[in-house]
Amino acid sequence: MDTASYNSQIRQLRILAEAALTHYEVGSARLTLLSHGEHSVFRVAAYARSGAAALKPTEGSGGRFALHLCQKDGFDRGLWNSELQWLTALKRDTDLLVPEPIAARDGELMPEIRIEDVEQECVCLLFSWMPGRSIDSGLSPTLFERVGTFLARLHQYARQFVPPRVLCVRAGIGSRCLRMKRCWIPILPLRAVMV
Repeated sequence: MDTASYNSQIRQLRILAEAALTHYEVGSARLTLLSHGEHSVFRVAAYARSGAAALKPTEGSGGRFALHLCQKDGFDRGLWNSELQWLTALKRDTDLLVPEPIAARDGELMPEIRIEDVEQECVCLLFSWMPGRSIDSGLSPTLFERVGTFLARLHQYARQFVPPRVLCVRAGIGSRCLRMKRCWIPILPLRAVMV
């Protein structure tokens, strides 16, 4: 890909991200592109204008959010809806630190964004920002213990979670929807399936 083409894509993504934010009570915001592709992610640093309504920052988010822009072609609404329900239930029923899905002004969790002068059409999702840092080295027994404790608590919650009637999960590369009765296959916040 040449530089001009890449720069044009980034400009279009930024325009879509700015349009997406108008669907939320974010106020003024600074956007930082974190990843680019079929599923692009921006960090949103929001600062409310004086007198304007703005989203209440969730615990630890500090007015920061993660804005996901997914290309509409190939977007699996059922899969994302299942993941949003799982995250919402975890946030509501546990004290686990997980991203919180943020609804748009109209209550929609996955608004579609289309701008006349931009070729791409996308679906956007807004989540509370998860504080933390990437760990490339320095893995310690204490860190592994904390990860194990977190996973154990996810499993404990999954045992009593009552899923929606149709639950979509990722299985390998593809995805599939399961008709659920009382069994549950948990979906981690990282969209990995645990069986």
